[in-house]
Amino acid sequence: MIDLDKLYKLRKTIHFNDNVYHSEKLLIEKICDWDDFRDCTIENNTYNCSILNKTDSIYEPVSTMEVRTKNNTKEKQIYHTTGDINGTPSWDARDYFENGHMVVIKNFERKNENVNNLIKQLLYVFYLNIEDHGVWPAIINQYSGHAHLYGGLENSNSFEPHADPYCNFIFQIEGTTEVTIYKNRACSLMDHQLQISATENQRKETIGNLEVQEIITMNEGDCLYIPNRQFNYFKSKTNRLSLSIPLIMKGPMAY
Repeated sequence: MIDLDKLYKLRKTIHFNDNVYHSEKLLIEKICDWDDFRDCTIENNTYNCSILNKTDSIYEPVSTMEVRTKNNTKEKQIYHTTGDINGTPSWDARDYFENGHMVVIKNFERKNENVNNLIKQLLYVFYLNIEDHGVWPAIINQYSGHAHLYGGLENSNSFEPHADPYCNFIFQIEGTTEVTIYKNRACSLMDHQLQISATENQRKETIGNLEVQEIITMNEGDCLYIPNRQFNYFKSKTNRLSLSIPLIMKGPMAY
């Protein structure tokens, strides 16, 4: 399923230089497909299906709409800092795809045993045991230790340039994605994200001050490690299916 030599090389590389690392063909076999994705969207009362709202520029905020089906009643929630806005739209992933939206399954590990095994493999490889002080390397919560499966068509919408508070392992399952990595890393003492209420001028100023470090092209089987607080931006070049596994790593002195 995974090339362990390359995974240990990744571990060795970031041990003393925690920077972005692109590993080509880390996955040696396909672990999921569009049929799995479709099944989750159909059973969205079981799986956490969300939609990224469509924007016309990278300066517009991208929010997440969560779609669930309960007792044949379709419900949508869009999250803002001011609260929830509820509606009752129809749910068909194809409609959202055609309008340029990206759809994400946030608890995909519940669907696919291969993905569960992949998470376990990451936890095993990055396990720390310093001076016989064994450390479980990840916090398991809604932000960490779960698999997020992203699906969308060519040029479908993605998050604006941003930084996450956790480490991310991105696996390209199908298609091609262009990833812009910025030299900038957010300060751990401050809020790492732009507020959704930030004005367009504030966003242009912040994003305009980001300095590009490199642009990476991810193809099927590739893995991209992005350390926490590193600014990045993803753009689909073809129909895209990719898997994101965020991990909040814990060292021996972490609490």
